[in-house]
Amino acid sequence: DTPSSTWTTLSNNITEQSYTLTNLNPYTRYQVKVWTVCGQTNSEEEQTEIVTLPTEENLIPIPYSQDFDDLTSVSEWYFSNHGVNQWHIGTAVDNTTTETDGSALYISNDNGATNNYTNNSISVSHAYTLIETLEDSYYGISFDVKLQGETTPYETDYLTISLVPITESLSTNMPSSNRVIGKILTTNNQWERITLPFPQDLEPSYYQLAFSWRNNEENGQSPAVAVDNINLYTTPC
Repeated sequence: DTPSSTWTTLSNNITEQSYTLTNLNPYTRYQVKVWTVCGQTNSEEEQTEIVTLPTEENLIPIPYSQDFDDLTSVSEWYFSNHGVNQWHIGTAVDNTTTETDGSALYISNDNGATNNYTNNSISVSHAYTLIETLEDSYYGISFDVKLQGETTPYETDYLTISLVPITESLSTNMPSSNRVIGKILTTNNQWERITLPFPQDLEPSYYQLAFSWRNNEENGQSPAVAVDNINLYTTPC
């Protein structure tokens, strides 16, 4: 629940069936609650969440490239970390092609110092950026990825790549299967280049392009997942 000290009263005398919220920040989640005033008592409050649309400043352009080597130019990436194993952008691991010492996006259990993870504590963590898809346009993504994790038959420590509408929260759950466009179980700790098309029937809208990590509470071997050299592009069809 949101602490009462953070609630802002917008009106205590609404007589119409609709009310327009103004002066909201772009791409921000707001909790809204309303109730009716009936004499000496109030009705039970109704609470919901709304998400404001992003502006161009919040969205990455397509085509887009990110090698994470310039740590001053990665602010378009957001984290929603849940558990001891969390996403970081740093120098513990990389697959750089242009610099002597590069950086990458990776899971870490020690604030980014290493690419190791704790395999006896459940974590679900998301690294994401915001995109807009347009009508009659087709897209794809390619990236380098490296992961040891858990191999068969367990396959419970893994990475998914998803397109999640901005109205949906990235929380302690992994994105639902109908949002996932790719799943990486293990690369046996070797860098691999992955190319994934976006669904051709993808609705034009705003999306959170999410790299989501999950590990269970047993087995598994470090290092965790690392991602580098992300490219987003349009395709003819």
